[in-house]
Amino acid sequence: MTHGVEQMHELAIAKSIIELAKNEALEHRLEQITEIGVRVGALSGINCDALRFSLDALVVDTSLEGMKLIIDELPAKGICLKCNHEHVMGDFIEECPVCKGLAWKILQGEELELVHVSGVDKEENKQH
Repeated sequence: MTHGVEQMHELAIAKSIIELAKNEALEHRLEQITEIGVRVGALSGINCDALRFSLDALVVDTSLEGMKLIIDELPAKGICLKCNHEHVMGDFIEECPVCKGLAWKILQGEELELVHVSGVDKEENKQH
């Protein structure tokens, strides 16, 4: 049952990404969006496969159908508050490999960002 809840979560996020991308396209006078790039951190709670599936489902029979989605998956990085060791983690907080401490300052991994929107320029009818 949690799989369905997870997909609902990614579906809402995919809708938000589409809206942000459309706003960017309007601002930059893009006639058609051909590519959307997002950055997703390992600790963000986002399942990238479910996000891709949700986005693909939402753009069927729309002007966005056929656009490319680029997902940059970022690993979690933190610095141990006990010994200052910087460490790349998995998708959960783990103990410091140097001092076995569990207190971290997260440096990277919580991101969910729209990085770029590419498309065809309205006035010049060329890739942007």
